[in-house]
Amino acid sequence: MNRLSLSGLRGQMILLILLVMAPSLGLTFYTGMEQRWQAEKAIRQDALRMTQIIALQQEQLTVRSHQILGALAGIPAVQLHDTDICLQLFAELPGRYPFHAFFLAAKPDGEVFCSSSRTTSGDGDDDDEPPPELVHIAEYPWFQQIMATRTFTTTGVHSFLGQQLLVSALPTFDPSGDLQAVVATGVDLWELNEFVANLDLTEGATVTLIDADGQTFPIYPQPSLPPGATLPDEPLIAQIVAGETGSREGTTTLRGTDGIIRLYAYQPVTYQRTRQPFSIYVGIPVGIAFQDANMTLIRNVALLGLLTALALVAASVGSNLVVLRPINALVEATYQLAAGNRRIKVVSPRSVREFHALAESFNAMAATLLQQETNLREAETRYRSLVEQSPVVIYTTALTANGSSYLSPRIETLLGYTVEELLGVPGTWMSCLHSDDRQRVLHDVAAQHEHGHALSLEYRLLKRDGQVVWVRDESRVLFDADGRPQTVQGTLLDVTERKEAEAIIAGQAESLRELSTPLLHLSNSVLLMPLVGAMDSQRAQQMMIALLEGVEHYHARVVILDITGVMVIDSQIASAFIQTAQAVHLLGAKVVLTGIRPEVAQSLVNLGIDLQTVVTYSTLQSGIEGVLGQHHRVALAPNGGPGPGWKR
Repeated sequence: MNRLSLSGLRGQMILLILLVMAPSLGLTFYTGMEQRWQAEKAIRQDALRMTQIIALQQEQLTVRSHQILGALAGIPAVQLHDTDICLQLFAELPGRYPFHAFFLAAKPDGEVFCSSSRTTSGDGDDDDEPPPELVHIAEYPWFQQIMATRTFTTTGVHSFLGQQLLVSALPTFDPSGDLQAVVATGVDLWELNEFVANLDLTEGATVTLIDADGQTFPIYPQPSLPPGATLPDEPLIAQIVAGETGSREGTTTLRGTDGIIRLYAYQPVTYQRTRQPFSIYVGIPVGIAFQDANMTLIRNVALLGLLTALALVAASVGSNLVVLRPINALVEATYQLAAGNRRIKVVSPRSVREFHALAESFNAMAATLLQQETNLREAETRYRSLVEQSPVVIYTTALTANGSSYLSPRIETLLGYTVEELLGVPGTWMSCLHSDDRQRVLHDVAAQHEHGHALSLEYRLLKRDGQVVWVRDESRVLFDADGRPQTVQGTLLDVTERKEAEAIIAGQAESLRELSTPLLHLSNSVLLMPLVGAMDSQRAQQMMIALLEGVEHYHARVVILDITGVMVIDSQIASAFIQTAQAVHLLGAKVVLTGIRPEVAQSLVNLGIDLQTVVTYSTLQSGIEGVLGQHHRVALAPNGGPGPGWKR
């Protein structure tokens, strides 16, 4: 069995299923988190509501304590320290107020003269001894506090009469403002526990009271810890004691010292006449609070995971039967087609319409490739025949190491060397280049290979038998897909006959040029150039070149330029004559212009041509006679210059 790969079709289908299931999984988690949030919201509200109920109950107890103590403080027997009457009154109070564990009245020095836990006989004798706490209370902090504040005060929880009691006390004064007595009562935390137990609290909830001194007292489920004992809720207790949460109600989530995260609702218990408030808070473990939401989330995720697993199994098996088998068959056929088997055919079941259409398309492609390959072979045969029969030599030169070169067989007819000799034997082609053209050709070819431009050259090659052949080389550079030069493709055309014809034509042109501007050597120092026919700029240039070359060659001192045969002279031709005369003069010779007919003279005058520096004669004969007749003067003239007879 092939290893599963995400790059394969099966892996892609499985990945697709996972991607399809991902939103469902995300929705499941979102729903679960929404349920947790709703559960947390409900539990927060419930915990806060319970905290408010408990705090309200405690506040009502404080208010009731204040009212009861206010009523007791106003009784004359209490003010007069009448123990008998007070005992009768105080004895009825515990039955009427079950939340209160005791009632007492004490003198300003702390001596208790009446309490609800003490009975007295009719003759004033005690039936039993009162507890030590009900004899003298001056040393208790709550009594010292009431003596300092001199107003109603609910102090912290104290151990009194063997119980944990929340003590409240109220002083009474005479008309002059002197303290007469102190009445006090205490709320039993066990009674508060019974009240909380009747509330509908969440399972695992705890209720704790924190007094003004920062002492903690569990109320529910069991108020059994001693004052100041360590509780797992120390972080919240520290906040409440520090005053961070004691001024308002609210909820928070903290990790306790036992490592358990709890959701807390807290509520301060305040009474306007109480100077030292205390707080009630309810704690619920998050695990219990979110138990239902977590179970729902786990159940939904498990169900979704099961469905995803079934979908993956179905995709794996189904993809192998429905998709992978036809695809593998098509891939195998593609490999065979790439290997050259153009007659391969793919058979696909018609049950899957798309795969059947793909197989038919593949078979059609294979048939098309077979036909194209046949056509290509036929075209290659025709092209090869055309190349071999063409008078032009076709070649390709590889510019890369992995390229190949080609020469058409016509090269053997051109040079007498075989293709194998020219391509296989190093230096053969270089030896065929004519020595006079070799450097120029190699330079131009190297520049073409470097810059990639087209090239057109004419140069000479040496045949095997030593004969010289002129060829015209036309080539261009072919580039690969990355723009790098790859191959040079070109043609060699035998232009020997054209070159020979051009040489003949050039010789004839030279002869014609000489005939159009003939130069006759009359003597050692006299040259004659008779001009016949129409003059143009090209012929005028040839005239100047011929005269200058003749003067230099024959060391002539006089040049006779006869224009008898020139019918028309315009400004351009006249200027050419003057320029020629000036150029000849620079070489130390003199120009004599003959054959000036009347109409030519009139044209020169109308054109404003200055002929002051040129000696002129009307006819060639008179010019020759004048020049030759004065020849000896030229030889005898000072400094070798012309004699005075030249200036007419």
